[in-house]
Amino acid sequence: MMQPDTVIVMWSVSVVTYDPETYVVRYGTTDTNLDLVSDRITGFHAELRGLLDNTVYYFKVEATNSIGTAASTIGSFETPPSKFCMIHGKQESL
Repeated sequence: MMQPDTVIVMWSVSVVTYDPETYVVRYGTTDTNLDLVSDRITGFHAELRGLLDNTVYYFKVEATNSIGTAASTIGSFETPPSKFCMIHGKQESL
């Protein structure tokens, strides 16, 4: 079961001239600093975990083979707000 702080990023390859050997998904909270790397890649999707609530994330996919590395354009998504509220001064889960 997916956790609330998890997003799955999916991609496809339109033309495969040289089969990629590995994929890396880089992501972060600014499009100029994609310093987080997913190690949970299966086929054409990656699970990004530990995300903050109500935050815009940017990501790109890099494919590498013996010829070199190619990168996708930068995409983005926004995580939903927290599902917590304050009830009589206590934080409660909805």
